[in-house]
Amino acid sequence: MKKLFRDAAAYLGFPWAQPAKPSARSTTSSGFIETSAITDGILEDMFRRNQAAHMVVDDVAKDAVAEVEFRSPEDAELKAWNAEAQKIFEKFIILPMTRAVFFARLYGFAGVLVGYSDGKKLDEVVKGTPQIQYLQVIPKTWVKDIHAKKDADGNLMLPVELDYYELNISSSTQKIDASRIIHIRNPFIDEESLEGESSLICLFDILTSLKNMDWATGQTMWRNAGGMPVFIAPNSSDPQAQIDAIDEATADINAMTVLTMPNGTEVVHGSTTGALNPKNYYAVIMEQLAMGSRIPVSILRGSVAGALSASEKDRKDYYELLHEIQKSQVTPAVRDLLERFQASGQLSEQEFMLKWKEAPTVILEESMSNLYAAQTAQVEAETQTELKKLGDDDL
Repeated sequence: MKKLFRDAAAYLGFPWAQPAKPSARSTTSSGFIETSAITDGILEDMFRRNQAAHMVVDDVAKDAVAEVEFRSPEDAELKAWNAEAQKIFEKFIILPMTRAVFFARLYGFAGVLVGYSDGKKLDEVVKGTPQIQYLQVIPKTWVKDIHAKKDADGNLMLPVELDYYELNISSSTQKIDASRIIHIRNPFIDEESLEGESSLICLFDILTSLKNMDWATGQTMWRNAGGMPVFIAPNSSDPQAQIDAIDEATADINAMTVLTMPNGTEVVHGSTTGALNPKNYYAVIMEQLAMGSRIPVSILRGSVAGALSASEKDRKDYYELLHEIQKSQVTPAVRDLLERFQASGQLSEQEFMLKWKEAPTVILEESMSNLYAAQTAQVEAETQTELKKLGDDDL
């Protein structure tokens, strides 16, 4: 059973049975993709395996499409119409729109297919006012290309507007006309591009550094925190045979945490204080992530018991980021959809504006902070009461 376990561990890449074989020293940096394209697969892997990347993409998308009130253009309350619009928003819009913003932040763009009951093909222009049956976010893996409108000579028309999506579904190519799509684009350097840019691109190097730091810190603690055993082989005409014998004898504990050295080797323990206390290094990484993502460190970390709450400025900075996303991406898309529901007769006519409420992440963080402060104040008050009682008893 023990051998079976070791063989299985070795098969999975865990070096139990033998030490790693030395390899030629590399003279190039590792871990960074400096010249190669950062593919969708690489972005997906970064998102899935990095908690900070998850916050930058997923949490921001949820906060940006969290809760909205529909008011008149003069910012007056529309109680009855707001209730009617909220039903459409909750039933049809909020989930696909949240997913679309998520895709746009991860990949650079996203498309939402508006499912009309007109019985026409997807590559045909929508005519009349057919009812909307569903909204479907178009998976990135389906998208072969995005085409902008061109004139009769094949020149790009300005301002740049979407013409159609070209999809690869199964083994066939499918076109979807722009009249059936809500297109969301994350900001990009190239204004002519409809594809945008992932929110993780400008953070990619620092997120890679964070991943390498996590790995290195874990390795250091695993190998050194409990002390690494070192065996010095006695003098022998065949020291390698002795080393191999010791390695074999310690195979059950040698998960690359045991050293076997030739006789006469001096073992010097270097300082590991930095690696075993990496707080300062992580603080620098968090500051860089905050700078690149425009999400304050206190929001990136979230609330933990006893932690200082996000300052009013931090909450304001995060809200400004969300407001920018809402203004440039979410509000135009939601307005477009509601106007389509009005045109189809599924929502009554009314001039309106969107007023987004504060993000759940900020509200939760503030609520937890207030709860902790209240609990602390209660404990202090109870302590003072008990001390006063003790003082009275002494009298």
